[in-house]
Amino acid sequence: MEKGHFTIKAKQTPRKGWDAAFKVMHDNGDDKLFIDDIFEDEIL
Repeated sequence: MEKGHFTIKAKQTPRKGWDAAFKVMHDNGDDKLFIDDIFEDEIL
């Protein structure tokens, strides 16, 4: 907090390491959807 205001700064590399983490998730089968990505009422 600075002079009554919060200061928020972005990380320099916010997605650093995501590629490796997603590969591990895929290799472990942990990257499956919990719900369908298309709902029945969306199909025309």
